Amino acid sequence: MKKSTFTVALLAVISITLMSFTKLGGDEKQIKLSDISASLSAFQGVEGQDFIGNSIAYKVVDKDKYDNVFKESALVYATIMQVNGTIEGINKGTIATDSDFAKANIGFATKDIPEMKARIEKLQEQLKTLKPKDDFKGLEMKKVPKAADGINLAQKQLTESSNLLPKISENLVEVAKKVIKK
Repeated sequence: MKKSTFTVALLAVISITLMSFTKLGGDEKQIKLSDISASLSAFQGVEGQDFIGNSIAYKVVDKDKYDNVFKESALVYATIMQVNGTIEGINKGTIATDSDFAKANIGFATKDIPEMKARIEKLQEQLKTLKPKDDFKGLEMKKVPKAADGINLAQKQLTESSNLLPKISENLVEVAKKVIKK
């Protein structure tokens, strides 16, 4: 009897351990080009047009207050990176100003980029209100390190976005003139 009880307990521990490892893969999600703008979905995964690929992620801790800020911060960063890559491609001549790709990117960028500074500031303020040690109780306490990692990642993404924004805003005006003319 003791041996079977031990065996059942051991199997339970192994099952719980394996389930926790499976869940770890769901702690992070990737931003795709289509998440930035539906008008860009046709260019998703296309080399020389998808400047974010699978490189921009955000943490998921299953608490809306956190997950929404983390995802929105990653979207801002992805938008900045996509627009920056497009502007550089147009300026280097590797992206034709009369292409559907240039028109789609510059089209959404002229709407999104002017509002980006306020969006970044709002997200930075929201990040300041996140207090993992206070917000996670009981069994959720194991999420505190993931939440802290998510906050750090979001802050990094927003800081880099904020640093690139003035250059992108300035260059976007010139590039938009080229693309809209065509």
